[in-house]
Amino acid sequence: MNKRNKITIKILIILFLTLFITLPSIIKVNASSYGYDFWNNVIPSAEGLSYKETYFSDDIKDLNGATLQGSDAINFEYLTDLATYGNYIYILDSKELTDTVVQTAGVRDGYYWPELVGKGISTIYVLNQEFQKVEAINEFLITDEVKKKMQDYYGFYYEPYQLTSSNLSTSDFRYFYKDEKEEYNYTLNANELEILVSEFIYATYTYNTETQSGYYTYNDNLLEITINNEKVPSSMWKWECTPTINGDSVEYNYKIVLDESLKHSEDVSVNVTISTPNKRSKAPYFAYSKDSSKAAIRLDNAKGITVTEKYMYIADTNNARIVRYDLENRIVDGVYLTPEDNMFYQVSSGLDYATGTQG
Repeated sequence: MNKRNKITIKILIILFLTLFITLPSIIKVNASSYGYDFWNNVIPSAEGLSYKETYFSDDIKDLNGATLQGSDAINFEYLTDLATYGNYIYILDSKELTDTVVQTAGVRDGYYWPELVGKGISTIYVLNQEFQKVEAINEFLITDEVKKKMQDYYGFYYEPYQLTSSNLSTSDFRYFYKDEKEEYNYTLNANELEILVSEFIYATYTYNTETQSGYYTYNDNLLEITINNEKVPSSMWKWECTPTINGDSVEYNYKIVLDESLKHSEDVSVNVTISTPNKRSKAPYFAYSKDSSKAAIRLDNAKGITVTEKYMYIADTNNARIVRYDLENRIVDGVYLTPEDNMFYQVSSGLDYATGTQG
């Protein structure tokens, strides 16, 4: 080999090495195309992202490039899936072993709310392409329509302020109430509209303080009133509770107050049929931490995530449902509970694919 060929080979080797070193910084990985690590190495899964030899969660910075501190820091535990769309990376951590506070203890709106803490309250981390934290989501506000759908499907009519830790920990979903019902018969005196119901069997909760016992009022889906064998619409009666403080004790007077149009000139027979609480089933929703008058859902060991232009779909595995989260309005506007739910494209629907898969 002559001297000129040797020089040529050396030049080619130098060029190859230079290209090899600089190529990763030249090629930019688009989040809409790949999952990747901090050094732009393509990775196939969330597990690849959490592999300690590849990536560390404490390398993630805030949007200003500063180190995340305290509760803002990211600590990956058990990543189950990731999705990329546009300029964002969505990472699903099931949090199987982490204790998460779902509800803080305290008196709000006249009720004592117990602390609720559970494991497996999954978190979705949203990062940008610079691997900076945009947000962490472990609570999803729901619409009233979604709440009503879950109430009717599960037969679960407790309001968020009535929940206890057993509603968070149990794995039983449905049949919250027994099939059998209890009946009470009263006589409504002429020209009166109030029925005292103090002997009813109520589900207890703590009222005002952690030790002071009180009572739930039943949702009208669980109680039926008939007068002279005719059912009274729920819009024509309401519950009233008057607490009377006697020293250190509190007495409660419960009554059903009927609409003025139901006043009779003579005594009438009133029948009250009520479903009896049987056990604490799993709550499909909880109070929204930013506004306790609204409801939100918490994921339980979620295992899958898909992102489209408008929605984020989450396989909420231990809750046996798929959640549809509106990214723009930041609210769950759909929940998939059975294969019959008209939430996704259905071949049998007769709709074309584009119409059936909007969003």
